Amino acid sequence: MKICDNLHGKDISEQLGISEASVSRYLKKVRDEARREIARAVAMYSWTPEEEGQTGGAGLDKVDDEAFDAALGEVYAQADAERKGTRGVMTKTAQAVTGKV
Repeated sequence: MKICDNLHGKDISEQLGISEASVSRYLKKVRDEARREIARAVAMYSWTPEEEGQTGGAGLDKVDDEAFDAALGEVYAQADAERKGTRGVMTKTAQAVTGKV
């Protein structure tokens, strides 16, 4: 909700019926896990130590949660747009092949 819908902690707490403190704790856990998984993927697929070192400057080891959330939101939005575009192409292809509109 915070990343995908750009909601603030207060809005999320109201929608879920939990305290803002609980929202903050949950978001911290999610951010920490996302940072670990991104760092793991970079370590697994990087070809050079320099590439692995770039994660430090990319906000993965910093406390700037707002910037991290914004970056994840952008990635989510781009992936969602690509998914929707791919679905549209697949639908048009299926319609062309089957002759059904």
